[in-house]
Amino acid sequence: VLSSPTKKPNSVIYILPEAFYGCTGLTNLSLGSGLTSIGNCAFQECSGLTKITIPNSVTKIGDKAFYKNTSLKEVNLGTSLTTIGNKAFAYCKLTSIHIPQSVTNIGDETFYGCSKLDTVYCYASNVPSGESPFINCNTENATLYVPLSAINAYKANSNWNKFKNINILFHLL
Repeated sequence: VLSSPTKKPNSVIYILPEAFYGCTGLTNLSLGSGLTSIGNCAFQECSGLTKITIPNSVTKIGDKAFYKNTSLKEVNLGTSLTTIGNKAFAYCKLTSIHIPQSVTNIGDETFYGCSKLDTVYCYASNVPSGESPFINCNTENATLYVPLSAINAYKANSNWNKFKNINILFHLL
């Protein structure tokens, strides 16, 4: 049984697929600064997890990495992240998310069923690729904030124009 909060040593560079699958005792997770990748399903169904901080060293979050973490309300993504896997945060209780400028790909259905998601800040100047990342989210009422230089591209993109409220992001990470 892992105690909370759990902090991984800085020497860990990769978390294996399903490494902590179903660890319901995790509530707050801070990962070490040497970590570069989180494997598929690594923290899937950790129903006690409420908050995670992804260090700036992480470039990839695998498919379903935090899938069905039904108590997860806060995620802090690192600034080097380029890829967020398919259904990585599906069925979480996120109310907002800050997507770093470095993200180039957001997987299919990444935030599927995050019905409480009401604010998305996407700092990427180029619209991240991926299919239906916000399906079954509250995009009718949620607000998407994007850089001024890219606002028209987001409004024209079929994966992002589901947001009825797309506004200019006035601060950058």
